Amino acid sequence: MPTEIKYYMVRMVDLAAEKFFEKEMSQFEVESIELKNKMGNNRIQIINKSYSYTKNLVTGRKYAAITF
Repeated sequence: MPTEIKYYMVRMVDLAAEKFFEKEMSQFEVESIELKNKMGNNRIQIINKSYSYTKNLVTGRKYAAITF
């Protein structure tokens, strides 16, 4: 079982409602949407994602993205 989870700011489009939206999602949620798209459920598509932070599940600490 992983001890850390990465979180992303994800921009998506809902093709049925024809709306764009942003949501902070865990790596698991992003992979779940990508898997559904591969299985043929293409209602929600990810446009892009950017790394936000990593959360340690043991300590609860968040580690922000480091940019230079």
